[in-house]
Amino acid sequence: MLAHRLRKHADYQRAYTAAGRKQFGKLLAYFAAPRAAETRSETAGPRIGITVPKALGGAVDRNRIKRRTREAIRLNVARLNGLPLDIILHPRRQVLECEYAALDREITTIFRALDARFQDKPRP
Repeated sequence: MLAHRLRKHADYQRAYTAAGRKQFGKLLAYFAAPRAAETRSETAGPRIGITVPKALGGAVDRNRIKRRTREAIRLNVARLNGLPLDIILHPRRQVLECEYAALDREITTIFRALDARFQDKPRP
């Protein structure tokens, strides 16, 4: 997962502006944008960031959400087939109480949709 992590604030901002609008799932909202050619050499494949606002709870709760989400990402990142995408996931409060299997299914669904959406498009 470390190789697939979106880290810099500028990368987050680029993904937000390039994506244009937020997509919604049951447990997660997400932005996804194709990565520009100049940033592809840094990391092959997708880069994924997780943002958990303070409104979802204290540090313990937010860290638990991030750990569970990272594990589901780690198990499903291969579904993106090495697409050069920047993806930002915004968990909702339900992630804290839901079963892990539901979170895993949600991320699988999101990654399949992104793969289908960006697989056929020419890359900038």
